[in-house]
Amino acid sequence: MKTKISRIMGVGLALLMVFSLAFALVPAKTEAAPSLWTPEVLPNTAGTNVIAATDVDGMAVASDGYTIYVIDNQTAGSQVWKSPNGGRTFAAATNPPGFTAPFLAVAVAPDNPNVVAVVDSTVAAGGADGVVYVSRDGGVNWVTLPRVTVLLLST
Repeated sequence: MKTKISRIMGVGLALLMVFSLAFALVPAKTEAAPSLWTPEVLPNTAGTNVIAATDVDGMAVASDGYTIYVIDNQTAGSQVWKSPNGGRTFAAATNPPGFTAPFLAVAVAPDNPNVVAVVDSTVAAGGADGVVYVSRDGGVNWVTLPRVTVLLLST
């Protein structure tokens, strides 16, 4: 009697496994999500692009997923641009005071989308590159960080 029940349960489990494998092989139906990105032709008369004839030389996206900073070295004197709406529109941020060289990099704080830093390509004495500028108000006001000498030691 025990072996008969064991066989029935064994066959039942085997059938259950076969049917569950068969359902695993059937692909799930999905619907394509609408795209939020569309191609743009420059120049754009709608005013939604950074500006015509520019290149994005660096980009930083804040952790909120909406605030984007880009640096553009194609315009006269280079420019920092900010988008508060995920790239739908951009506005020029105030460039750091005393800034003259093209930007090398841009970064945004992981915990605050209004804290942004840019590095320019000014060559300092000793060959160190870059002056770091930091804004705590989304690119309206900037402070220049003191230069730090980096020593690379070889082993």
